[in-house]
Amino acid sequence: MTKFNTYARRLDNTAKEFFKEYTEAHAKLDGAKMARRLAQGAVEQTRRDADLLEAQEAFDATMLNWADRGERALQDLRGELADAIATAFAVNPADVDQNVVTLLNSGICTSADFERLLKDAGSSTMQRLILSHIEKTATSPDTDPAERRDLNALLHDGRGSMGGAVLENFDALGDVLHRCLRNPGMIPHWDDLTADAVENF
Repeated sequence: MTKFNTYARRLDNTAKEFFKEYTEAHAKLDGAKMARRLAQGAVEQTRRDADLLEAQEAFDATMLNWADRGERALQDLRGELADAIATAFAVNPADVDQNVVTLLNSGICTSADFERLLKDAGSSTMQRLILSHIEKTATSPDTDPAERRDLNALLHDGRGSMGGAVLENFDALGDVLHRCLRNPGMIPHWDDLTADAVENF
């Protein structure tokens, strides 16, 4: 679980609010249809016809922009998360460890050294500095191929810890919401598809 877990929970709550809106309108429509089928006598049939028409219009009104509103809510929440990530991982000159910078600039660090430096980095600023040097070393034509593989692995893992993976995981949840909004038949499967991802976000 990351400090951004609240955004996954907010997405879960938002999804369930939209699902409730749909299921309630659909249930009323189904109820009106059943009542019309069971109606006996001209007076009751007329009343049930009116009820059905009203329920159908209410359902149609709900569905008119229901999915689009859900998509907008999703994008608004994603924008908030992206801003929070940018703020959390913003560079701060006060966090720079000059001893580490001297080592990085010396050119003597191996992949094992970089790995230790990343583990000991006390801030996102230092992580970004170290990752920048890892990338430079990995792309140098003088770097040994085996060493380059190790450096690229560090780069991949390090960038994931810098917020990129958080957005990717959020987008995966957002994709399930998108599918549910476009195909309401998937709504009953929301928890099965997303509960673990929300819990461990």
